[in-house]
Formats: sequence, structure tokens, C-alpha cells
Amino acid sequence: MNLKAAIANSLWSATNLPSYLQFRRALQRPEIAQNKLLQTYLDRNRQTVFGQAHDFNSIRSYKDFTRCLPMMDYEDLEPWIERIRRGEKNVLTRDSVTRLVP
Repeated sequence: MNLKAAIANSLWSATNLPSYLQFRRALQRPEIAQNKLLQTYLDRNRQTVFGQAHDFNSIRSYKDFTRCLPMMDYEDLEPWIERIRRGEKNVLTRDSVTRLVP
């Protein structure tokens, strides 16, 4: 490997070090990392119609999540999906829905 490539590779590796260390810490306690991710999704979507109907504001843990949101299949979600199909926004997600694929 030439010197320029070695330097570039070293700099690239160094810039990734904080993310790598964060990832390694998350591996030690995956439940904490997963709960943070769950809270991010809930925070982002608590003002959706679905989030309000399922009380996203009260969810603070995975246990709360399973209490507020029972297992669902397509038939359970179909009325929500139909609202999106008709053009309603902020139903299941704040994100723009660009396609619905069964």
C-alpha cells in the first residue's frame, strides 16, 4: 500500500472511531440501545393518528409498548393503510408515504 493510501485509510478509520466505540458500548447492553431506538420512533410519531390512538405519550419502556400495541396482522392495519391510500397524512408515520406495497 502506498503512503497516501495508508494515510487516507488511517484518517478514515480515525473519523469512525467514535461511532465504533458507541457501537461497542451498545453491544454490552443491547436493551438500552433498543429502548433508545424505540423512544426515537415513538417521539417522532406520537402525533400521528395511530400514535394518538395507541397512547404513544404513555410509552416509556418495551413493556409499555407491548401493553399499548398488541400484536397486529395486515387485517388489523388495513383500515389505517386505507386512510393513507385515500391521501390522509400522518396516519401511521410522520414520514411521507411514497408507495404502498402489500
